Amino acid sequence: MDVINFVKLVAGKHPANIPLFVSGESFGGCLALLASKHFQDHPDEAPSNFDSTLLICPAIDGDLPPLPVYLLLRYVLAPMFPTKTVSVVFPACCSFCFQMYHSLIILVVIL
Repeated sequence: MDVINFVKLVAGKHPANIPLFVSGESFGGCLALLASKHFQDHPDEAPSNFDSTLLICPAIDGDLPPLPVYLLLRYVLAPMFPTKTVSVVFPACCSFCFQMYHSLIILVVIL
């Protein structure tokens, strides 16, 4: 497979002490997942510095569970755990507060 050979090629061009992350967006995420699964199933073929996989909106398709399980989850368990919403209100004249709040959200997402 091309993506597995490419990962091995890239890993071979860098020192073994530098961790290798396989990343992909959309269909590339699907390919990154395929390569990572291959390395998990065949650890002898994986590069020694292979560390993790980063998926960004991967194009994967999942099936719904069987109908009885779906009905149990939707109509029995879901009502037992209602969603909670949190609203944040800033004064109209205080754009600094909004900028600080936005920066905090970005920081939390990054961490």
